[in-house]
Amino acid sequence: MYYRIVVPVDSAGHSKNALIHAIKLAQQTGSRPIVVYINPIIPLYLNFGLGPLRKYVPLENSNALDILKDIIAGMGIPPDAVDKRAATGDPTTLIIKMAAEERADLIVIDNKLFCLLAGFRSISYSVIKYATCPVLVVK
Repeated sequence: MYYRIVVPVDSAGHSKNALIHAIKLAQQTGSRPIVVYINPIIPLYLNFGLGPLRKYVPLENSNALDILKDIIAGMGIPPDAVDKRAATGDPTTLIIKMAAEERADLIVIDNKLFCLLAGFRSISYSVIKYATCPVLVVK
C-alpha cells in the first residue's frame, strides 16, 4: 500500500486528474497526499560583449506556497485534505528531491506536467527515469 504519496501540480491545471487520483489512493490508506508545487526558473542569457552571462529568474513573481494554495483552492480541494510543499527551481530535480525527503512510496504525476517550460521535454519522463520510488503517470 502507498502511505506517502507525492503529487506535483502546475498552475496550468494539467495536474488536476493526478491530484484527484492521488487523493483517492490516499483515502484508501487513511493518509493525505503531499502536494508539491515547483515555481520553475527560466534562464536569461545576457551578453553585453563581456562573454556569456546566465541569470535565472522565477517564472511567476509570487511566493510558491501562495501559488500552491491558489491552485488547490481553484481545484475545489479542501486545504486540510492535503499536505503542501513548495519551492522555486528546476522541476525535475526538486520533485525527485522532495519525494526522497518525504520518503515517498509513490509519485503520482500528470503526463503533461511542465512540458512546455522544460524546452518541450517531458518532466514526467524525467521523473520516471530518475525517481527512486514507483511513479504513476495519469493522463
